[in-house]
Amino acid sequence: MRLSTDACRAALATGLVGLTGVASAASITTFNTPSEYFAALTNPTVLAFEAPALGTVFPEGSGFSGITFTDFPDETFGGLITDQFAAFGNQSLTVDRDGEFSDFFFEGESFSVAFDAPVNAVGLFFNILPSDDVEDFLFISTPVGDAFGGGADPVGITSFFFVGLISDTPFSSATFGSTLDAPGGFNVDDLSFQVVPIPGALWLLAGGLLALTTQRRKGG
Repeated sequence: MRLSTDACRAALATGLVGLTGVASAASITTFNTPSEYFAALTNPTVLAFEAPALGTVFPEGSGFSGITFTDFPDETFGGLITDQFAAFGNQSLTVDRDGEFSDFFFEGESFSVAFDAPVNAVGLFFNILPSDDVEDFLFISTPVGDAFGGGADPVGITSFFFVGLISDTPFSSATFGSTLDAPGGFNVDDLSFQVVPIPGALWLLAGGLLALTTQRRKGG
């Protein structure tokens, strides 16, 4: 049976809806233990913030290695690669602004990233100062669901906390931040995500749609 152009379009759109996260209720699993999060993934990407040169500033709308930074706090110049604070390597991500001790993200602040391709998982390590025993003041927010952390035992380096989530519905952006209203701040390290591969069937549908469209144009 030969599909019409409209049928090809409908089939392709149906597949891409699931791929881009425009769907009904998603099921997510949240994590505060990084070993459990990474054990549940098959091909994660981890951005350790070691590749950019020390002192690199990422203005709004810039990025690297599959992400674009957006929504930095007001009155800042963007994200800053620094070696000032605790990190798993030599560098981490903070925010660039004037003033002594002002390179931390402050209480209540956040930033976002847009992924170059749909993902189904995202995780981040937050270094909090001070790390008071306050439950769930760290968050990752995505179009398909949210994850929270903080207040439990830190991970690895003292004062580092992990927040992550895995979704059965792909998504293309995430926001990271703190809801803490007491004085304090944070820097972040090891941003991880998992890109969702485009199924071969969708490529075949796209190819079929292109061929039919081209044939119709040639036919007048």
